[in-house]
Amino acid sequence: MPILSIRSAVKSLAHRCGFQISRISNTPFGRDVWADIARLSECWGFPVNCVFDVGANIGQTSLTVLARFPNTKVYSFEPHPDTFRRLAEGLKDQHAQVFNIALSDKSGEAELFTYDTDMINSLTPTSAFAVRFRKTGKSIPIITSTIDEFCSSCGVRTIDVLKVDTEGCDLKVLKGAAGKLGSQEIRFIYTEFNDILERSGRTGGALAPISAFLEPFGFNFVASYTDDVVTQGEFFAVHNALFAASAVASAAACGAQVSARRIG
Repeated sequence: MPILSIRSAVKSLAHRCGFQISRISNTPFGRDVWADIARLSECWGFPVNCVFDVGANIGQTSLTVLARFPNTKVYSFEPHPDTFRRLAEGLKDQHAQVFNIALSDKSGEAELFTYDTDMINSLTPTSAFAVRFRKTGKSIPIITSTIDEFCSSCGVRTIDVLKVDTEGCDLKVLKGAAGKLGSQEIRFIYTEFNDILERSGRTGGALAPISAFLEPFGFNFVASYTDDVVTQGEFFAVHNALFAASAVASAAACGAQVSARRIG
């Protein structure tokens, strides 16, 4: 059977089973964030060597990153002591370092509001999820730091991917990285949001303020990724957004022009 016929038959069978097959290079952006990051980093000519997993929970994202980029060094941050122990155990033999702190816009002591599921723990009692589903949390004391202070004390220069999932406090985490953002030492930002604009009575969860904060630092919106949509009762959705630093693309373009001149 000709190769084209085989490909057509496989695609047809996959479609009947509810799947779609396409070349990775032809796959639209916005389906697999780590595939998108891999494509862009390859296009722009730099490896993904350092990933910050802020709000790591038990390491779901950290393990995904390590599977996709096995040579990457992952820094995983989780403030809840019990969840942190599970995180540390799950990443024990991995190329990762774990830290029992929360990252925010300032260092010191803070309250972490905890719930019946540790995936929605937050530094604010009015996160979008907690308000929408009428959750009341119990607070425990934790320690916070900022990305700028952490990187300075631990000697971290460049963050290739900064992933943030902190239930309403993502913008605060980014504000705590203003120094790194200003020196163009963060390449990609992958952050959670629920709405485009801020909603009354809810803390965080809005994309527009995050985009407005990142724009002066030269970040471009790449794509969004939807994790969940609740249609019963008040509409609620969980999304993530990928931003890329324009300086990375500019440097890659400049390098390509220099190479072209040398060849000519």
